Amino acid sequence: MKRFFILFLIMISVFSASCGSPPVQYPLPLSREDVESVIAGQQLEWRFEEAQSFDEFHTIYSFRDDDGVLFAVESRGGDKGERSVSVVIHTSGYSEDQMRKFHERESYMLFDLAGSLFGNPKETKRFFGDVEKFMESKESCGQYGLSVTKRIGDNHFLYGFSPWSAKSSQSKSGRLTVMNTAAFERQNFIRARGTENTAKLENRPLEIMTVAGIKAAEPAVESSDEADIRFAVRGRLEDIRKLKDIPESFKNKDGETPLPCMEDYLIAKLTDATGSMEVYLRPTSLSKEELGVERDHYMQFFSAEESFFVIVFSALTGL
Repeated sequence: MKRFFILFLIMISVFSASCGSPPVQYPLPLSREDVESVIAGQQLEWRFEEAQSFDEFHTIYSFRDDDGVLFAVESRGGDKGERSVSVVIHTSGYSEDQMRKFHERESYMLFDLAGSLFGNPKETKRFFGDVEKFMESKESCGQYGLSVTKRIGDNHFLYGFSPWSAKSSQSKSGRLTVMNTAAFERQNFIRARGTENTAKLENRPLEIMTVAGIKAAEPAVESSDEADIRFAVRGRLEDIRKLKDIPESFKNKDGETPLPCMEDYLIAKLTDATGSMEVYLRPTSLSKEELGVERDHYMQFFSAEESFFVIVFSALTGL
């Protein structure tokens, strides 16, 4: 798509302007003054709305532009070196054509702003180029939106947008997150606790099992809903490789949430002290070496023409 090539050229010119000096490393969590300074420096006409904070290591600042589009900057620091910055765009009532034009004009801005606030504009520019290539080849991949993830050095990048087409009635949104490995591991650990607590509150089964236990119980297990995590197994992943043959039942499990393209999923062997089993896993910015150490793997289970398990995310224990 020509628009992404044009945006890529814009990104090059924007980032090259700051090549003469090292990028600023703002303290995290970000202060309102630092966020507004960067916004003003990029000549973004955003009006400040409110500030929120869930704890001493966290801040969220929300803004609106003249069209009523909501923007938010969320950041998190930590006493173990965690660094995380997210920039969010949320629109409401936009048609598909309006959303397409908005992305043509503004999508690069998320990357520029997040790179400046996190302090790694060159890496973020590189990720923008990867997203541009992704969109060029996989725009028709999912009607409810998509997510793109990448690892560059110690930093993890995730860009999600929903929906890319007008087939969904959801509000259109985009979110770019940049975080270091310490923050990434901490986020997944917190996500694991949240997943378990939510299952208890909603009286849904979420069982902590062994590989042998899952194999024994599989015939009696009901298939997951699209977003329903059913099991967690503490083990390690081996023989990780790209997915070649996608089960038809897997293709049909596309819920109303940004998802990776099916062909970007991986397949691996999940191993613990009781045995091993083949599983699918969503694209991840963790390395094979990191996935090869013991983690808690949170999984969905699907059963149609054939049954299979999908690892949604993996978390270290004891953080």
